[in-house]
Amino acid sequence: YSVRFDSQVSARTRIEVVTEGVLVQRLQRDPGLRGVAALVLDEFHERSLDADLSLALAQEVRAHLRPDLRVVIMSATLG
Repeated sequence: YSVRFDSQVSARTRIEVVTEGVLVQRLQRDPGLRGVAALVLDEFHERSLDADLSLALAQEVRAHLRPDLRVVIMSATLG
């Protein structure tokens, strides 16, 4: 996992869980998302500025830099 000021990630990490804020920072710092095959945005019905910005940035990344990047949006109540 990675949260603000704390991370438990190593070279062996296969799945990293991050907060929406950390994801926004990462997308701004490394728009190509090197080493990332997919983004899963969970509980998307719990709208927030960071969640919306994450999705918008991910769409831009897919459109211009990484058409191979998979973006999955999940929500139990999204209609």
